[in-house]
Amino acid sequence: MKDAFNKIPKVLVFLILTATVLWNLKPEHLSTQGWHLFIIFISTIMTIIFSSMPIGAISMLTLASTVITGTLNTKEALSGFNSKISWMVLLALFVSDTISKSGLGKRIAYYFLCKSRNSLVSISYTLIICEFMLSPAIPSIVARGSGIMYPIVSSVIDVLLQKPRKKNNIIKSYLIQVCFHSAVITSAISLTAMAANPLIVSIANTFGINITWSDWFIGSIVPGVITLIMMPLFLFYLLKPDMIDTTEVKIFAKKQLQLSEKLSINEILIIITLAGLVGFWVLGDFLGINATDTILVGFSILLVTGVISWDDVISDKESWGIFIWFSVLLMLSGFLVRFGTIDWINYHINLIINNADPVVIIPITLITFFYLHYFFVSTTAYVSTLLTPFLIILTNAQVPPKIAVMTLASSAIISGGLTHYTIGTAPGYYLVSGMKTKEWCKAGMLVSTANILTWFITSSVWWKVIGWY
Repeated sequence: MKDAFNKIPKVLVFLILTATVLWNLKPEHLSTQGWHLFIIFISTIMTIIFSSMPIGAISMLTLASTVITGTLNTKEALSGFNSKISWMVLLALFVSDTISKSGLGKRIAYYFLCKSRNSLVSISYTLIICEFMLSPAIPSIVARGSGIMYPIVSSVIDVLLQKPRKKNNIIKSYLIQVCFHSAVITSAISLTAMAANPLIVSIANTFGINITWSDWFIGSIVPGVITLIMMPLFLFYLLKPDMIDTTEVKIFAKKQLQLSEKLSINEILIIITLAGLVGFWVLGDFLGINATDTILVGFSILLVTGVISWDDVISDKESWGIFIWFSVLLMLSGFLVRFGTIDWINYHINLIINNADPVVIIPITLITFFYLHYFFVSTTAYVSTLLTPFLIILTNAQVPPKIAVMTLASSAIISGGLTHYTIGTAPGYYLVSGMKTKEWCKAGMLVSTANILTWFITSSVWWKVIGWY
């Protein structure tokens, strides 16, 4: 019995005790349900940040606490699982698994490596193109990084470092950093590139701000591509790797393609399906087809043709885990609005920034939001905790709603490149980079800051061109 109690996370015990004390201390202008749900929400986020428990397990505890305390009934607590956004994320994760399992991802990467020029920077752009092409179809930055891109860049590094060079470690660090930051940037370009993005959209929906797949993509594509172009050049200047001939990499990639069999029927079906998915996502607003309907049809095609087996679906623990925590957080954000908690937060933020000059408050807000990511290990927790209050500040400062959401969205994702812990792929890439923690964090701070400045400068022009303001 004692051992069982010792396994309970200490932070969970502390939060339960704190919640018990605060439970009946309801502030003015807030309903009892709104206050209780706010306490449960904050406790959930703090447990995600400070506990080693899986986020899915924490989410189930959250569901139980909302029902046991009478804050929500069972139907309300489970309503997040009925969201089309939750199902879009889950189905997209199932579809994305086929890209790595079929070998299509590696085939694409090796093909582009064959076409690259004989320089280290050219190789870096080739890796970026592969990441960019895969990102709309794989809504997991960890899956892209660990399952597809890391094995490719690891092979490239092994080939490049066969010959002794003065700056072997720097060459390795450079390519690892390029892959890491390109994954971060591409995750901000399309709605389906990262699980946190639909969460941002769902929070925006609670404010009556509708962001579609095409809205996100059109608003992000130009600043995203320009940031991707500038990033490896800045990294090259920062790390100063040797200028080397990369002919060996092209030879290696050609051999890998020669060893590969011709495109299988499954790979052809995946290519056709992915092309259709991206096409309908882009044109969905004009055709009246939403993103969830599109991915449902694409998933069904791959299921019927046998590209995805039902055993693969039910055994995909990671995807089901994401579906659970995403649905719970989605439910919490929706009821925080319904119970007036968001209005209460808005009221107090207005008191703090009343009569503040937007010229001052907007940059301070964006800088604060960006660098607060240092305090969060989970991007999901970061978005869940900070997006709502900072969105309120920007909209109160008369920033157009769509621009406010997309500005915070790009900040939230790109700030994931700050350290070796602030986004899902960071720990893995950091461990294999050969860089010291101080070196990684210094590079992360400089590159991420350069990336967000490039993004903001470019988007301020691009959003004017497309008529967002």
